[in-house]
Amino acid sequence: MSETSSKASDDVQLQGIADAVRETFRTAEELATAFMREAIIRGMYRPGERLHQESIAALLGLSRMPIRAGLRQLELEGLVSIQPHRSARVTSLTPVGIREIYELRVLIECYLIDQVIPHLTEDVVAKLRERCTSLE
Repeated sequence: MSETSSKASDDVQLQGIADAVRETFRTAEELATAFMREAIIRGMYRPGERLHQESIAALLGLSRMPIRAGLRQLELEGLVSIQPHRSARVTSLTPVGIREIYELRVLIECYLIDQVIPHLTEDVVAKLRERCTSLE
């Protein structure tokens, strides 16, 4: 695929993401944050890639202010790294970061299981067994 057709395909996919999130958020900042988060998660913006505020603002029909606010939120979430007066880039996970995420998931999921077990009924257990059997 040529670079031009790849760019056009990416633009169509980004517009699809923008259209999908546009209906679900009330503020411009929420829209910008949700759009960029979803585009990063879907791999439309790749690790290390610079996020161009002007093009994102134009795509969403917003000013740069909500884009900047969204970038700050995504930096707090660890998805973006902001270098003041320079750029914002998609972060990439290191092996240490991936290990930390999985360790946290184990802790959280074990805690949630401990919270749920006392409330399980026989009907729920039977349904869970059926699902396990179907997965096997």
